[in-house]
Amino acid sequence: AHDLNNMLAPIIFVGPLLRESLAAPRELKILDTLERCAERGAGLVRQILAFVHSTTDEPRLTQVKHLARDIIDMVEETFPKSIRLEQIIPSDLWPAVVNPTQIHQVLLNLCVNARDAMPRGGTLRLSVANRRLEHEEAGTIPGARPGTWLVLEVADTGTGIPPEVLERIWEPFFTTKAPGRGTGLGLSTVRGIVSSHHGFIQLETAVGKGTTFRVFLPAATAELPPVGDVSPAALPHGGGELILIVDDDQAVREIVAAILSQYGYRVVTCADGVEAITRFNVQPGEFALVVTDVDMPHLGGAVLARVLLQLRPDVRLLAMSGLSGGGTDGSDVHTIKQLAHAFLLKPFPPEDLLWAVHRLLHLPEKP
Repeated sequence: AHDLNNMLAPIIFVGPLLRESLAAPRELKILDTLERCAERGAGLVRQILAFVHSTTDEPRLTQVKHLARDIIDMVEETFPKSIRLEQIIPSDLWPAVVNPTQIHQVLLNLCVNARDAMPRGGTLRLSVANRRLEHEEAGTIPGARPGTWLVLEVADTGTGIPPEVLERIWEPFFTTKAPGRGTGLGLSTVRGIVSSHHGFIQLETAVGKGTTFRVFLPAATAELPPVGDVSPAALPHGGGELILIVDDDQAVREIVAAILSQYGYRVVTCADGVEAITRFNVQPGEFALVVTDVDMPHLGGAVLARVLLQLRPDVRLLAMSGLSGGGTDGSDVHTIKQLAHAFLLKPFPPEDLLWAVHRLLHLPEKP
């Protein structure tokens, strides 16, 4: 995960920088595809880590329609032409507080199952809708509760699920697919994710007629911030502050330096903790901020943070890593999260870096 995130980080960083120098619609479309694929790759790494460690990113207020449209693009690009896609994605959908990567995984798993249920072709319908459940209607749906819900529906005209299979579809590792075609984790993962979001699933199926899955997620009442690309002019700029960047990955080190330089900061780069301490000691009072990776040869980020804080207790530290370190197991990532003023999980977009640097440089001084 660490290595993959380090590979993806420069791709995600460089997208906004390239966008400023491109004008042709075809070139911008290629860049859109590049950025979307890099984000998908980063999301896949997060999914794997979440499955292995049973941890997830923090849920956030999300317009799920954007996730649905991403899945629609994937279906149109990769599913057999014998499968006709129908989509119903209204513009006035309520937001929901969800883990976007996990909901993406739910929709992907359900669509792949629908595809496999239609080996000779058919119709796949993906829709999202607002829905209010009153007490009486909620009582007719197993596991349902009254309230406002966002409903994700994936329906197919495939083989349907026979009764003897229906009893076991939620069991981990249970699959009716041929060896090498499925792990049996798809629906059990879907159920676990939906349950963790305090939602529920309604299933309708008939042999020879098809299957419909409806995923109910609690709708949020808060308003979403405006959606759209962040204008470069709206991002915070520096005033010539000197920043020390420490990362053993040359591509990450160079692109982080390029972004900060472009937005008005002066930068010094180092490849490991030993080099960073030597460079810091030359002018310890001059550095406004240190941005450091965690996993590095010779001297890692956690030890580096301790040394720098001893040399200068008021130094501002921004840590970054390809691993989340979500537990409390004493790992270097967990340790540096306690020492640093902020933490970024690679890969992250340039605007996250710029805002994190801006906030840390404008923290109030301790009395």
